[in-house]
Amino acid sequence: MYVDCPACQTRLEVRASHLRAARGMVCCSICKHHFDALEGLHDDDPLPRSPLPVESIDAGDTKVNPVGFDQAPDPQADTMEWPTVEVVEPTRPDAPVRRRIDPADWRWLTMGVLAGGLLGLQVLMVFGPRWLADPDWRPFLDWNCARLQAIGVNCRLPPLIDLRQLTVDAHRFTTHPQRNGGLLFEAELVNHASYAQGYPRLRLSVEDPWGGAMAIGTFGPETYVPEFAARGAVLVPGERVPIRLELLDPGREAAGYRFELVEPE
Repeated sequence: MYVDCPACQTRLEVRASHLRAARGMVCCSICKHHFDALEGLHDDDPLPRSPLPVESIDAGDTKVNPVGFDQAPDPQADTMEWPTVEVVEPTRPDAPVRRRIDPADWRWLTMGVLAGGLLGLQVLMVFGPRWLADPDWRPFLDWNCARLQAIGVNCRLPPLIDLRQLTVDAHRFTTHPQRNGGLLFEAELVNHASYAQGYPRLRLSVEDPWGGAMAIGTFGPETYVPEFAARGAVLVPGERVPIRLELLDPGREAAGYRFELVEPE
């Protein structure tokens, strides 16, 4: 049986044992190209011959006319050595032939990884703050941060704060009982969420009788929570924390006050 190499067009002789050994995969002994011999296998004579004429023979007065052969000589009698194939031994019966990766492929792969990393960074920049503020995502983020800390990565997530789950109850604004010209704001900060939350900032304004702001201040928990340093960094579910703010009296025209909770900077 014979097959033509698709790379160098050399006609190669193959045997059934070659085809069985590598499931049809062979290697050209001339150009070392690997290909599937089963796709182009044929039984043609490697040297197709046209009928060969026989010259006339002078036998006395009798002359024999040329006669042509109807068949080509037996190819088994040909002594010419034909190129053979090299058997490609697979690592396992169904294993495909491995192709060596070109350096250009590595460059494209590296560029693809970098592009994917930049895309992931952009997604984190856009959706990261939203995920941090989402209670449904927070357990997943905390778990991953803990895994990073276990391998030495400094991962710290800011406390989760949902202002809708925080209220200021039992608030009152009075003249300071111990300081002349001072005001005292007292209240309770309550965490109604089912998870721990960080402390918000408190914005307080003093208004005149017409609703105009006479004084406005924004205070952090280290200012409005007594002994804040001794407390935990978060409000546990259901916790009630006292609020106490000592302020200067902006004047006799002060007639009311307004407050709101704002997220930390």
